[in-house]
Amino acid sequence: MKAAYESKKIASEVYMECVDENEEEDDIQAIARIKRPSSTSKESIKLNKGLWQTSLNDACNKEARARVIQYIARFFYRNGIAFNVARSKSFKLMVEAIGTYGPHLKPPSYHELRVPLLKKELEYTKGLLKGHEEERVKYGCSIMSDGWTDRKSRTLINFLVNSSMGTMFVKSVDASEYTKTGEKVFELLNSFVEEIGEKNVVQVVTDNGSNYVMAGKILQTVRPHLFWTPCAAHCLDLMLEDIGKIPKVKRVIQRGIKLVGYIYNHTLTLNTMRKYTNKVELAMGPIVRVLRLVDNEKKPAMGYIYEAMERAKEAIQNSFNHNDFLFFSFYIYIINYLIYIN
Repeated sequence: MKAAYESKKIASEVYMECVDENEEEDDIQAIARIKRPSSTSKESIKLNKGLWQTSLNDACNKEARARVIQYIARFFYRNGIAFNVARSKSFKLMVEAIGTYGPHLKPPSYHELRVPLLKKELEYTKGLLKGHEEERVKYGCSIMSDGWTDRKSRTLINFLVNSSMGTMFVKSVDASEYTKTGEKVFELLNSFVEEIGEKNVVQVVTDNGSNYVMAGKILQTVRPHLFWTPCAAHCLDLMLEDIGKIPKVKRVIQRGIKLVGYIYNHTLTLNTMRKYTNKVELAMGPIVRVLRLVDNEKKPAMGYIYEAMERAKEAIQNSFNHNDFLFFSFYIYIINYLIYIN
C-alpha cells in the first residue's frame, strides 16, 4: 500500500507541474491578447509567445527532472548500489527506455527477474558472443586462466578468451584435484585449447606457480606454434613477496605495520599526519606502480610494460643513492625470478 501511495504521489506531482505549466501558458496567452497593442506585428507576437513558452517548458522540465532523479538517487542509497553503476551504459539505456515508455510502467516482479528475464538475457549474451567467436577465427585469440579459491576452499580456474573485440568468459572448472601437479594443469589447458580450436589460439596466459610454469612449457612442446606467457601482475606480486622476505626489508615492513597501526588508532596523530601530507595516505613504490599498470583492466599494458620496468629499475637505483652493491643485492631477486619463469 505504501509503495502504491508513493507511486501515485509521484505521478500526481509530475502531472500537477505539467497542468500548472499549461494553465500559466493559457493565462499568458490571454494577457497577450488583452494587452496587445494595435501596432504590434504578427511576427513579434509569435516571437514573444515562443520565448515565454520556451522558458516555461525549461522551468517545468528542470523541476520534474529534479524530482525524478531524487527518486533514482534514493534507490541507489537504500539498496547500497555503488555510485559507479551510474556510469554504466546499461544504466543509461534503462533510464532512456523508461522515459520512452512513458507513465504507468509496471516494474518487473521478483519472479520475472529471476526466471524469464534471466533466460532472455542469457540468450542475448550468447548472441553477443558469436561476434567474439567469429573474430577469433579471423585474427586469433589468447586464452587466459585465472585460479582462485572460494569459501569452501575449492580451487577454481576461470577460463577466458581475449580477442580484438575484448575478453570473454567461457567457463569455470573445479580443479581441486588437478592443480597440484603440472601434468594435471596441462591436461586442463590442453583440453580447453582443443575446445576453442588450436588454429585459433596464439598464446596461453597463466599464473606463475611452479605447476603452471611446467604446464605452460609442456603445452609449448606439444603444440609448438603456441606461446605460453606468464601473467605480469602475478609475476610482480610474487616478486614483491620474495623481496619482503629479505631480512632487512622484512624488519622495515614489520616496523611500518606497527607504525601505521599506531597512527590509525590515535585520531589526533592521524589528523596531524594528514595535515602535513596534504591528506595523501598512499605512497607507492616503483614496482607497485608497474603492478597497477599491468593489473589495469581499462587498457592493454603490453605497449607500456617494458618502458615501465626500465623506469622502475632507475627509480629503485636512485633510492639506493646509486650504491651499486646495495642495488644489485636487491635487484638480483627480480632477475632470478624472471630467469626462473622463462
